[in-house]
Amino acid sequence: MFAFLSMGSGRLPTKMRKFKLPVALTVVKIRPSQLFELERRRPVLSYDSKLASFLSGATRSQLDGWAKSGVLRPEISSRPRRYSFRDVVALRTIAKLRSKVSLQKIRAALATLHDQEFNEHLSTYRFATDGESVKLWTDEGWLDLVSNPGQWELYTFEDIYGEFPNWKNRIVPPLLRPHEGIEIDPQKMHGTPVLTGTRVPFDLVIDLCSGDEAMDMEELKDAYPSLDRDAIEHALDFESAVKEWSA
Repeated sequence: MFAFLSMGSGRLPTKMRKFKLPVALTVVKIRPSQLFELERRRPVLSYDSKLASFLSGATRSQLDGWAKSGVLRPEISSRPRRYSFRDVVALRTIAKLRSKVSLQKIRAALATLHDQEFNEHLSTYRFATDGESVKLWTDEGWLDLVSNPGQWELYTFEDIYGEFPNWKNRIVPPLLRPHEGIEIDPQKMHGTPVLTGTRVPFDLVIDLCSGDEAMDMEELKDAYPSLDRDAIEHALDFESAVKEWSA
């Protein structure tokens, strides 16, 4: 049953804006010729706190606390907080551990990592827990970071990237398929959440469908032939799910 977790690295561009679900997808006032400039202005290679919270299973208050205490500080930016793709992978690992073991012991494990000069990004390490302690896989074998071992549960690639309940028993969505019609691939658009089967970022759709100057369906179709009404609704639903998680 034991398999190793090998986490890749990458950085995810995304931008979450405050957004009210429109009553209807109405009139377009942004022209396709303006899309390049709109996309150029989008921040790249990072997740904001709301999206990082939704994708990792940690609450925003936990992200704040973990950043301040040094459990995990965002590597892109601290003010405002912007997380990389591998930050999110590491946050999912912490959230998964937190569902089995206390935060105090996780902090003790991370302190041991530091003392033993394991200074790589947390997403590069493989952990196991028995509910009482935390172990780290090294070239020499398992290193107990907290206490004596018991029946150990190794977290595999599937465990961290797949769906799991957090310590509050809220279901954390699969990282690479976090919502119907939405996919994340570190090799596609640097890991930006995009509409399934396309390279269209979900938050670009949100930008184009909201505000005083909103595109209608026909103009969206002209600019992005792969889009249809279902795809647009998936983007809107995903935005709502992210906001609901952080509420």
